[in-house]
Amino acid sequence: MTFKKICKITDVQDNSMSLFNVDGKEITVGKHNGKLFACAAYCPHKSAYLYHGWFSNNNIVCPRHNYEFDLSSGKLVKMTSWKENHPTWIEQDPNWRKAGDLTIYQVKVSNGYVLVDLP
Repeated sequence: MTFKKICKITDVQDNSMSLFNVDGKEITVGKHNGKLFACAAYCPHKSAYLYHGWFSNNNIVCPRHNYEFDLSSGKLVKMTSWKENHPTWIEQDPNWRKAGDLTIYQVKVSNGYVLVDLP
């Protein structure tokens, strides 16, 4: 394991997330309901920044197409059709719905700092 220092624990407020750059790699770090998490910076669907998203239960929701990923496992758990929310948007290609799971990184706190295991 290669844990990298990301930020001070005081930099991470509950029910928020931020973008960090570590050794040229962008990651999202946040806290939801008191639990720290770290994940890939971008949605695996269409590469939107996830720190612009929001939370739904234990999921992080992508701001672009409302895809939801479980914060514990990274599994894609819900796809909300853009058409359901924006009736004027027309799906051009059924492949747009394809997405992999979100990469989740192991997190720990040491000496007041958030550390993330980055391979």
